[in-house]
Amino acid sequence: MTTGTRHPIEGPTEFDPGTAVDLEGGPSAAQPGFRVFLLVTEGETTRVVDLPDGGAVTFGRTPESTVVVDDTRASRRHAELRRSGRELSLVDLGSRNGTKLNEKRLRGESAPVVGGDVISVGGVAAIVATAETRGTGRSSSRLEREFARFATTPGARAVLCRILMDLER
Repeated sequence: MTTGTRHPIEGPTEFDPGTAVDLEGGPSAAQPGFRVFLLVTEGETTRVVDLPDGGAVTFGRTPESTVVVDDTRASRRHAELRRSGRELSLVDLGSRNGTKLNEKRLRGESAPVVGGDVISVGGVAAIVATAETRGTGRSSSRLEREFARFATTPGARAVLCRILMDLER
């Protein structure tokens, strides 16, 4: 066991989720930004989808959808999550069964979305994650690395279920 004086850590560290680290492992000096990710689960499969500024993530049965929903309850073009800067909105595209946003069903309408919200289409659930970044937002950012690790870790579904239950409280 080590004894001695403890000193506070000054400045961002690798363990600060908002810190971007370049490929050589040094802190990035780029401007701050805002990142949006979806943690998408279907059955035992979990993956991370990045939502860039000005972009959209589509949900539906068509192969052209960003998130393909292989479920008869989903329409071909079911819903779309749109991002403009820090603003996120979920639009139900006239689907027959509607789109769930935190257990509230949307039918042919749109609603604002924030980090922590859960979007459900058929058997697919997507948790919206937002983060401030101090770096470039390149793929080496801590947040993106953690999402990638989570998506490929055995037992991740159990962790996701616990997160969903906590969000519903």
